[in-house]
Amino acid sequence: MRRSISTILVPLFAFAWCASSAGCSGGKVAPLDPASLRLQRQIPLPQGKPLLVATAHDPERLYVVSAEPRALWRVERQRGTLQRIDVGSGPIGLRLDGARRRLFVCLSVENALGVVDIESNQLMYKIGVGLSPFDVVISADGTRAYVSHHA
Repeated sequence: MRRSISTILVPLFAFAWCASSAGCSGGKVAPLDPASLRLQRQIPLPQGKPLLVATAHDPERLYVVSAEPRALWRVERQRGTLQRIDVGSGPIGLRLDGARRRLFVCLSVENALGVVDIESNQLMYKIGVGLSPFDVVISADGTRAYVSHHA
């Protein structure tokens, strides 16, 4: 019997994050201590399972897209708190800009790219980008966003 395991490890200075439907008991994110390779306190998502992650300038903060239902969450490691950020329908790909002040989120159902101010956790803009966008990359100088989508 085959078993699917989906784990995402994100290096963050002295620890990494694990977002998994199997490795973290499903529907949870947890910091991973790279020295001991042990998971720290697990933080459950109220809905869905972790799908994609992006890290902020502060290693204590993480942004997670959950699946079924698709939602965007801000996770605070020390406090173990979550905040859902309302960005619209079908968040999937996400990326922080070089200055780590704005989070770009592909909104696959709305055929748009959302831009979130990470200090206020508010959606600032929605930009039409084409059919069902699923990933975004920001140029090194922060002046361009490249979005992949279905033709």
